[in-house]
Amino acid sequence: MEKTNIFLTGFSGTGKSTVGHHLAKMLGWSFVDTDRYIELQKDKNISAIFEELGEKEFRKIEGEVINQVCKLQYQVVATGGGAVLSELNRRLMDENGIIVCLEARVDILSKRLSSNISNRPNKEIRPLLGGSDLISEINKLKSKRQFVYSMSNFTVHTDDQSIGEVATIIYRDWKHFEKKNGLNLLRDTVSLVHTSETIYPVCVGWGILDSIAEKINSISSHSIVYLITDSGANKYARRIQTTLESAGVRSHLFVMQSGEKYKTLNTVNMVYDWLAGLKAERSHIVIAIGGGVVGDLAGFVAATYLRGMKIIQVPTTLLAIMDSSIGGKTGVDLNSGKNLVGAFYQPEFVLSDVETLTTLPKRQLISGWAEALKHGLIKDEGLIDEFERNVDSVLSLDKDITTSLIRKSLSIKAEVVSLDEHELLGSRIMLNYGHTIGHAIETAGKYEKMLHGEAVSVGMMGAGYISNSLGMLTDEQFERQKSLLEMYGLPVKVDGIDSTDVKNAMLLDKKTVDGSIRWVLLDYIGHSVVKRDISEKLMLEALNSVIV
Repeated sequence: MEKTNIFLTGFSGTGKSTVGHHLAKMLGWSFVDTDRYIELQKDKNISAIFEELGEKEFRKIEGEVINQVCKLQYQVVATGGGAVLSELNRRLMDENGIIVCLEARVDILSKRLSSNISNRPNKEIRPLLGGSDLISEINKLKSKRQFVYSMSNFTVHTDDQSIGEVATIIYRDWKHFEKKNGLNLLRDTVSLVHTSETIYPVCVGWGILDSIAEKINSISSHSIVYLITDSGANKYARRIQTTLESAGVRSHLFVMQSGEKYKTLNTVNMVYDWLAGLKAERSHIVIAIGGGVVGDLAGFVAATYLRGMKIIQVPTTLLAIMDSSIGGKTGVDLNSGKNLVGAFYQPEFVLSDVETLTTLPKRQLISGWAEALKHGLIKDEGLIDEFERNVDSVLSLDKDITTSLIRKSLSIKAEVVSLDEHELLGSRIMLNYGHTIGHAIETAGKYEKMLHGEAVSVGMMGAGYISNSLGMLTDEQFERQKSLLEMYGLPVKVDGIDSTDVKNAMLLDKKTVDGSIRWVLLDYIGHSVVKRDISEKLMLEALNSVIV
């Protein structure tokens, strides 16, 4: 079925109506606001309808309106914040268009909603937000809806962007995929990453691994595929190979040895020889299947062999899903340090099947949560609230909650990467919170002492110590970070490593400029800053606080 509508969903105050009106003008389409449509039909405002008929009857009316709207074409539709709660509504919108979720931090939503009421006294208070503590009401209601919001085709954050900027992002994305006839590629998409050369989707869902053949056919119908994996993810690679062959796609499989110590130029040369022997061409596709080591190495191979082959990232570990598969960073390690040789090279798309996490060893799974928590710590306190409320569900891999939180966390990373693809503007470095010390711990421990996420967790405590010492992060917030990491079974200290070795490794880090380390710090939970003037004394204090 042809998708000829754009549906905007999201919480009240995210800007659906204003953005939708602007976007419709840009596209030359009609604009429909379902809440206003209902008010005109019933000759009453939404609050009055709720009060007289109740929420259940309102949702019935809302469903009828969405059904009517979905029969038309070339519309931008702003839906009510609760419209996507209905499975029928979601199905109708998905069948007839692209669903875009608008997102904003809770504090921003509170300010916008409060401003609307104060500036326009006749504007009714949203019926489900009538309590005395608006922030608490928003948090409570938003947490209940977050999973269905996360099921949108992609998310756009409106916190620090104008109406026109948000509308332009959606317009650009729609036109890009419409031109490529690749709207089907957007299925299961949580966010779109914008780069200087292209736009690519990050697809996340439960049990979506077998959809890869359809997605590959959206970008190339006559290509040969080269699968690169390791022993840990070989079963998923075999499954994908079977899926591709059933769809008539030719494929070849390379299984490398597992572990960071094999992420080297020697392994790269082995893959080069394999590709050369198979007479691989630039138009062919490389698929990386596995953890971060496979993704980094296969991405680097794709970036450099024949000066560039297409690459698809299929991460099968939580760490790879949350970190290495998005952003186009590829590379290998040298004896001197981690990822010192590499390139920025963006994938055609990223496909993350959350169900693959059910077979991960517990330690690897826990390690991966460090990167997800990091996204909330640097950018979204509301996400941290959700992680704190859902610890047991997350650790037991509850299908809906886990998928929702992963999707929301990844939307943050995609947004940051889009704003600073090559780390030239300074915003992308925020993703390195905890990594300055974390990478150095990995190097000093010869990549055997700690897993990446474990090292990052310790690194975040070191960075938090500096933030607290500088008077930015309060004692209460510093303790909150520590408690959060411990809730998820992550370490906050490391032993058996020499602090001098860690310090020396830090000076070789990519974040060092002119011998000065660029530190990513927190001035409060949900907001990060970069500092370069950290004294050696404070740095050593931070190291000593986490190395025992």
